[in-house]
Amino acid sequence: MDKPIYDQLRSSAKDCIKLDNVQTTQERLKIVVRATCLIVIARSNSNLNIDPKISHILLNHIGDLLYKAKLNIHLKEFLLCAKHIVGEMQDIERYSFTNYINLVVAANKLVNPNGNPQNIFDENKYPGIIHIETQSICNAKCNFCDYKSLDRIGTVMSDELIEKVLSDLSQIPKTNKFIIQPYKISEPFLDRRLPSLIKKFLLFHEGSNVQIISNGSYIPDDSLTQILSYLNKDYVWRSTSDSSKISRLSLVFSLNEVQKDKYEKLMKLSFEKTVKNLKNIHQTLESTGYRIPIYLSRVSTSAKGDRNFTEFCEKEFPLFKNGLLKLNNWSSTNTYSTNHQQLSYEPLQAFKVLPCKRWHDLSIMSNGEVALCCMDSGIAKLNLGNVKTHDCLELYRRKYEKFIPPDNKRGSSSHPCNSCTYQQRDELVLQLNNLVNVCEQKHSNFFLLGKSN
Repeated sequence: MDKPIYDQLRSSAKDCIKLDNVQTTQERLKIVVRATCLIVIARSNSNLNIDPKISHILLNHIGDLLYKAKLNIHLKEFLLCAKHIVGEMQDIERYSFTNYINLVVAANKLVNPNGNPQNIFDENKYPGIIHIETQSICNAKCNFCDYKSLDRIGTVMSDELIEKVLSDLSQIPKTNKFIIQPYKISEPFLDRRLPSLIKKFLLFHEGSNVQIISNGSYIPDDSLTQILSYLNKDYVWRSTSDSSKISRLSLVFSLNEVQKDKYEKLMKLSFEKTVKNLKNIHQTLESTGYRIPIYLSRVSTSAKGDRNFTEFCEKEFPLFKNGLLKLNNWSSTNTYSTNHQQLSYEPLQAFKVLPCKRWHDLSIMSNGEVALCCMDSGIAKLNLGNVKTHDCLELYRRKYEKFIPPDNKRGSSSHPCNSCTYQQRDELVLQLNNLVNVCEQKHSNFFLLGKSN
């Protein structure tokens, strides 16, 4: 651990021990907020364990402030996030990725009360991620997915429509880079055209990258062999400024759970079969020396689950990267995400001042209709148009004009963007350090009490 952080933690611990003697709400808030931020910063860079005495003191004072103090909504949201994250650290010495992102978002609102108004798009407004749902067919019945509610189950996008979509997308300037994901509410490996489509997606535009997102349960040997054979082709690799090469092809496997019973309850798939397929791919990479980005992902629902997932992946699949995704309240009909306990701690008001990177999605369903983004399954009829009769990029710009407000704040957008809590790990993590600095200012009037503006 860096010495400055260590020194800050020591001084923060001393302040926490003296909290019972602090008279003003302002000073108590500064101590509690600073301590929470420092614990989270330190834990993200080391295996820090909190002294149970400190976490007990923090939880008592967080609860007292929430119950008795006159706070604005943004302080309340931060303290609710802090209560949950310190509680997790006390229980299993780790916090969940979802609660980490929620705390970061709440901290951002305290540091930047007016939000982050910067424009996240280039002036030409071309998509950054393009979903092409080549068919609406999946072998899983995941609790968190809308698949069973789709009215397009079994629909296959025709070869002619795929060609039309690529023709439209060829208008994207050659200097622009973007990702094509040949899936949406589907399992891409069930489409026997997948290997040929990957090749087509890579060749039609020099700025394209292809990312396959799969549950990993069904991977035909011939499809995998053909896909991996492309790694011998020059078009799969992009040269960088330092003369090295990076792969334009990557794979993501949504593993989510690493305990058999939990996995099969969540995904309705065979855990042994999925792990066997993943080990087969891992062994192939190991023996051939291919080094393309392969990720194992999990939607974060608990700190213990995140820990078990990370440890399992690092042990069993050292050549793969593992990643945690924030649990989100989807624009959907399923109750797993919309009613999940973790969502009760989300700083909903703090999210409203943020832009959203998913606005950069062009999401095309198998029936040709355009969805809002990756979070929109297409059940709600948003009437964004159909690529069968309209130019893809024109529909993308229509979506942009309808949903992306001039101030780039999702709270200023239309439903469902104005209530969405999707957020990736990004530059907002710096706000934890900024909030610590604010708390260390002796004469700061930063913590506004009472009714929120």
